[in-house]
Amino acid sequence: MTMKQYSSGVFAVVSMELRQRLRSRGWYIMLGIWFALIWLVTALAWMSWKAQRSYSDGLGGANSQSPGPLIFEAALAFVLLLGLLVAPAFSANAISGDRSAGTLAIMQITLLRPGQLLWGKFLASWIAALAFLIVSIPFLVFGIAQGGLGVGHILIALLMLAIELGVVCALGVGISALANRPLFSIVVTYLTVAALTFGTLIAFGLGMMLNNGSVQSNQVYYKTMEMGPGIGEKVGPGDVSATAPARRNYGSK
Repeated sequence: MTMKQYSSGVFAVVSMELRQRLRSRGWYIMLGIWFALIWLVTALAWMSWKAQRSYSDGLGGANSQSPGPLIFEAALAFVLLLGLLVAPAFSANAISGDRSAGTLAIMQITLLRPGQLLWGKFLASWIAALAFLIVSIPFLVFGIAQGGLGVGHILIALLMLAIELGVVCALGVGISALANRPLFSIVVTYLTVAALTFGTLIAFGLGMMLNNGSVQSNQVYYKTMEMGPGIGEKVGPGDVSATAPARRNYGSK
């Protein structure tokens, strides 16, 4: 099989999956709810900046900071958080759902290979997740337009979010291919995402606590450091004394 034939099979699976999603009314309802939530977060960030500015002006202080960084960071954090909740929903049921519905066997008797099915399911779920990211772009652009940030910030943020959604969708499709039941694959996918998101932070904090230790070192103590020598005063060799080894605590770097 040539690369063109292989890619045509993958694109056939992608187009079939996307057509099924576009036919459902719930797809557009979720996009509308997503847009409304991000608009609410952006409005709250704007109002909090206005309130802080009014309070600062009342005290006579100068608040020259633009609301751009606050709005951009609030919208970005919200999209990052909800992306971890939405992406598994599109991928965790990709293959196990077809297996339970009996449609996977129909696709397996065609000329499509298992790799084409996996790539098609993955790309379809990734494109569906990227649609939510595209909906949030106007709010990120609004934060950039308020000043304080450059265009490079939104490009890096979109690239980071796209990669994050792709990784989560890949995990969901992989777990869905291994699981027999849709409910099991969905639960395991969410647990895996939670372990990678919060488990790594907990492990990092515990590792920082375990790496703290005590190290013995010799410290030279100078008497003149207490009183300080006068101007032009010479320090003789008898004024310097070394103390016993001191114990210090050094944290991990």
